[in-house]
Amino acid sequence: MMIGCGDSESTDTTTTTNEQPMASIDDATAAIKKDPANADLYFARAQSYYELEGFDEAIIDLDQAIGMDSTKAEYYHLKADVQLDYYRSRDALQTMTFAAQQFPDRIPTLLKLAEFQLILQQYQDALGTVNTIGLKDPENEESYFMLGMIFKETGDTARAINSFQRATEINPEHIESFINAGLLLSSQNKNKSALRFFDNALLIDSTNIAALHSKAFVYQNSSQFEEAVSIWKKINKIDPQYPDAHLNLGLVYLQNDSLNIALDAFTLSTKVEPTFVLGYYYTGITQELLGKPDQAKAAYQQAINLAPSFTRAQEALDALSK
Repeated sequence: MMIGCGDSESTDTTTTTNEQPMASIDDATAAIKKDPANADLYFARAQSYYELEGFDEAIIDLDQAIGMDSTKAEYYHLKADVQLDYYRSRDALQTMTFAAQQFPDRIPTLLKLAEFQLILQQYQDALGTVNTIGLKDPENEESYFMLGMIFKETGDTARAINSFQRATEINPEHIESFINAGLLLSSQNKNKSALRFFDNALLIDSTNIAALHSKAFVYQNSSQFEEAVSIWKKINKIDPQYPDAHLNLGLVYLQNDSLNIALDAFTLSTKVEPTFVLGYYYTGITQELLGKPDQAKAAYQQAINLAPSFTRAQEALDALSK
């Protein structure tokens, strides 16, 4: 079976410059001085602090906003997000639990509570919350998606797939359900069925990186290299900064003994993502196959520097040094 990077998800690489969030903070602060009783202004400033990872400041502002107006569910949602990113997961769950008590009929709040329960592996509680949503809104596709995620995490693959399918029946454009069902089917080597789900996702959004990645990986693991290469190249055109596409393209070429082309792809993966450990590791392997031990050692060492616990790179370096 082809070794590849098959679990990555698309990430938004857009960064926010310091100037814009700071301007928002300054503007919000000025507005608060003029209207100190306006809870929304504290919420707005908390959002800007959150963007800059000013977690303490964000929480202070959100507590102020909630104290002034406890009827806004979005205040609690943002506070829970801040706490979660601030490694205060238990506090985040408490915040969402309280919010669900305050807004027992608000479906988005219940869904967010279920999401946090899932993150903290409180699966029975998460199921209970989703069941509550089902009683209030039996045709809510997000509740079926959440149900699928719970079953997926607990290893109940059949019920997970059924839940994702139900979400797509309710909402034929629920792209995440198509992708997750496809991933579970591909993990069972049901590749034809998996590809149908990925294709359905791509009918909704032909540029969806997660769906394209998953489809290419199925082809790659099935030794359908031409199809895989075509999709990896498509991803490169859509998002040239996506390192996994370069990596997997290199792996296809490596599998087919096109060493120099493979090396170019691995090198590009580390250029677009300088901390991409696997890119350096496979660069080392390719350099070694090309008969360039010094370059191989340097690549292995860079992988080790970035991830000291990455034993494959250490083993490869030790073997080469001997």
